[in-house]
Amino acid sequence: MPHLSLLIPIVAIVFGCGIAIIAIITEYYEKKRYHESLVKALETGNDPEKVKELFKLPEKKEPYTIRYLHKGITTIAVGIGAGLFGLFINTRVITGIGVFLCILGLAFLLIHYLIKKNRPE
Repeated sequence: MPHLSLLIPIVAIVFGCGIAIIAIITEYYEKKRYHESLVKALETGNDPEKVKELFKLPEKKEPYTIRYLHKGITTIAVGIGAGLFGLFINTRVITGIGVFLCILGLAFLLIHYLIKKNRPE
């Protein structure tokens, strides 16, 4: 009988990949229905401008750069937490992961700054 502890990573990998595959398939079918509806509306002879207005995608509420700011701050906070945890239990691997996450968070903040600086007002 295999060890029960080997089942945990197997189940985690299968469910993790399964969720990703289901998300991709669902997004594909949503886009397919959207485009089929758009083609059907145009084939019925409706005014193209009216159809364009009906099928206009909603605008994003938050600017694109704000996401990088949020990601950067969150990643730095998680990195600090992991680094402190690694220091408390005296593990270099976890401390290294925390340092890596802090550097990744700083990279997100740099991307935010560069996009904001180069964006035309």
